[in-house]
Amino acid sequence: MKKAVAVKSLSFFLNAWFPGRRAGILLVALLLVCHAFLLPAAAGPPAGKPAAGPYKVGVIALSRPFLRVFAGFWQGLNEAGYHSGFDVTFSLHDLNKDRRLIPALVQRFAREKYDLILTMTTPVTKGVLAARQTAGTVPVLFTCVADPLGSGLVKSLRQPGGAVTGISHISFQLQAKRLHLFAEAFPAMRKVAVFYNPGEDFTRGKMFPVLEPVARLLGLDIVRIAVGDHQQLQSACRELSRATADGIFMVPDPLPVSNFNLLVAASRRLRLPLMVIDNTLIARGGVMGYSPDFYEVGRQAAAVADHVFQGVDAGRLPVQNPDQVKLVVSLKEAEKLHLAVDRKILLLADRIIR
Repeated sequence: MKKAVAVKSLSFFLNAWFPGRRAGILLVALLLVCHAFLLPAAAGPPAGKPAAGPYKVGVIALSRPFLRVFAGFWQGLNEAGYHSGFDVTFSLHDLNKDRRLIPALVQRFAREKYDLILTMTTPVTKGVLAARQTAGTVPVLFTCVADPLGSGLVKSLRQPGGAVTGISHISFQLQAKRLHLFAEAFPAMRKVAVFYNPGEDFTRGKMFPVLEPVARLLGLDIVRIAVGDHQQLQSACRELSRATADGIFMVPDPLPVSNFNLLVAASRRLRLPLMVIDNTLIARGGVMGYSPDFYEVGRQAAAVADHVFQGVDAGRLPVQNPDQVKLVVSLKEAEKLHLAVDRKILLLADRIIR
């Protein structure tokens, strides 16, 4: 068993370290490696959970930023008494935005009788559910999904069905509030750039009908910028100017999240405030965010996984909303951009980064 833990941990370490050496991913890797190698040589299964495992969990992330969910998930399981290698093992996969890899992964998880698939984002979850139709019925636990019901992932929020459940990111519900807070933080702002992928039906069909009425009430113009892939987003960010927009407002679209560095570069080049879609991203750029946290969502998902491991049908577990939504303001980033954040927002903030 010890050798199996080492192989799993080292595989995760290599997968996470070389693509970008991100601190959050490295933290998870080091936790897993240390957990494997620092256990006493003669140790048996730790006390706390019945020795029914190890449960096998396949993890599929669209890109590196979403791996923060797995960090929280791993920590949540550990807090619940699950120990890597003894009670649970992981097969972690960063798609690097290549969804074509999903069917083969799902087939392998089904063939090897995995107990759960943890997914991140709507496109990944859709791909897994589509592949699962011909590759068994491994339960699916989704995260970072803006609208589980509207996206057709579940039959209902109370009774999802289909051996699938998860934690909604409630992104659509938060959009009006996020835009209002953004406008209040920067009262002089009049034009807000929104980068979106027109190929994502759930974003195109629902986002702007929510945002634009709120924008009109706030005296803002929403500047729609359609981008279908990394190259188009890169070009659009380079072409953005202060004549085009006074601020950048992120929406729950996997493309800009996966290419967050491009938005940060545009924000800093033009000294435009950037409202991030998830507070976790503020460590890399952006002046403010109002959202759940990827890490905390992962911890919450661990409690759902515990029920599945104990034999509860995932489809009978209600879809949950995030436990916490916080307003975070980065005065450190605002000062870099020579921007002043309205004092009212600073008084409302749950956290201020200085």
